[in-house]
Amino acid sequence: MVIEPDGDVVVIGVGNRYRSDDGIGHRVLDELAAELLVAESHPQPSRLTRVRLCWSDGEAARLIEEWRGAELAVVVDAVVAGDEPGTVRLFEAGVEDLPVRPGTSSHATGVGEAWALAGALDARPGRLVVVGVEPAVLDDGTELTPLVSAAVPCALRLVRTALALAPTLTTAQAHQPAVPGPPLNGPTTREVIQPP
Repeated sequence: MVIEPDGDVVVIGVGNRYRSDDGIGHRVLDELAAELLVAESHPQPSRLTRVRLCWSDGEAARLIEEWRGAELAVVVDAVVAGDEPGTVRLFEAGVEDLPVRPGTSSHATGVGEAWALAGALDARPGRLVVVGVEPAVLDDGTELTPLVSAAVPCALRLVRTALALAPTLTTAQAHQPAVPGPPLNGPTTREVIQPP
């Protein structure tokens, strides 16, 4: 499903609502969609009114199509990094390597593989930020586990921060080769937030 208000910014929630914590990307996007509806009711322009939302299964070709031509793509996904469940991590492609090793994604391929393939196809967004949440359970189920559910506000805050700090570019600039902008979180661009 896609909500598309002619935006040059896309937020992609990756996952499967029927595999417990793998649904974190979709849950965060559900929350952002509710905020988008509120932002549209205000008369002043907002960064959120330029945002296209995509609920995705994470397949590499679909991710590339969803972020193609975007000034900024923010991807929210379950990322298996060996941290405590509910840990939230922020990665920025081009500033640091995205995880591309087996087991980092809860899908057959991950965002890192899609980013690499998009480079070969000249289909990268101007900027890619990944908000990853460590899952506890990836089995059948429609509910997030308590620790991962508790991480939703933090992940949503990081998405909002990425949107707020994204530079305003013209359409022509959005199609130029990616040049890393200022880090989102200081010099390391990585924020690790451990669950309580």
